[in-house]
Amino acid sequence: MRKTPILAFIGALLGIPLSYYFQPEIVRAKLSLSEYLTHLPEIVTDESGAYIAPVILTVLISAMVLGVVGMFMDQGGTQQIGGANDEDSDSPESAP
Repeated sequence: MRKTPILAFIGALLGIPLSYYFQPEIVRAKLSLSEYLTHLPEIVTDESGAYIAPVILTVLISAMVLGVVGMFMDQGGTQQIGGANDEDSDSPESAP
């Protein structure tokens, strides 16, 4: 099973609470993390639009980071990178 889309989705979900730490100081001073998550729809739909950028950027970046991790995990299952088997395959003794 491919891990890339699953980890990217998990990264996006983790990005939501992580975005709290990238909000302006006034938001963090007024709201705790649990209150922030409760009022997130109101924060995102604020008329000034000043608070949506940290949410979008954090969700996208964390999804991309975990997506890349998943991509490397998917490639690791099908391809060996510099293992002990590579050294043995070059020697004449290992030829049939």
